[in-house]
Amino acid sequence: MQRSDVSLTALLLLLALVSVGCGGNARPAGGSKGPSPTTSVPTMEFATVSEALVALTSAYSENRKLEIRGIEEWLKTRSDSAVEELSRVALDDQAPLPQRLIACRAMARIGSSAVPSLVQLTQHSTEQLKYRAAESLSIVSPHDARSVEALRELLQRDDSRLKGYAIRGLGQAGSLAKDSVPDLVAILNDYAQPDSIRNDAKLALRRIDPRRDLTGIEKD
Repeated sequence: MQRSDVSLTALLLLLALVSVGCGGNARPAGGSKGPSPTTSVPTMEFATVSEALVALTSAYSENRKLEIRGIEEWLKTRSDSAVEELSRVALDDQAPLPQRLIACRAMARIGSSAVPSLVQLTQHSTEQLKYRAAESLSIVSPHDARSVEALRELLQRDDSRLKGYAIRGLGQAGSLAKDSVPDLVAILNDYAQPDSIRNDAKLALRRIDPRRDLTGIEKD
């Protein structure tokens, strides 16, 4: 394996394992408890979004979690302008793949203004990019009507991995995703679906509407 391939593999693995922005159940690799909750996130300043993305890529490569959070917080303050630049990089086939994947992840931290760009990226021909965009849609913070609608549309795709991200995202959205309950109940009761998808649907239903039983019938 070439050295560049090793570096790319290592960074992609880190993106999969790093706990920043990956939901409440994610844990640091190697069983580490990570930084103390009292450790403050550093205040970061950058001249441009491009400069911040370069710094974010470097921080991911060395798993510097607090720095990652600080950079993502700075990007969040730039909102639409950050989304525009991050989306441009993510769609640029000449840009390094790790940087494109990190741009997708960073958009999730910005919020619902990133949703249209992430939806576009879920249709990309590069599988790693497509699935990273779907994962980012599932962890957009905070969820709102726009992100929930995007996840509901993603739920209809004929791709079990995309469907899984959509289901988990709807579960994270909680009661905001109540209109997706019929679709999730149908998935839960469809034994042709993979067990992992049905289990995700079950968990999502419990989070969206705790009063439903496993077949979608209201409890007394």
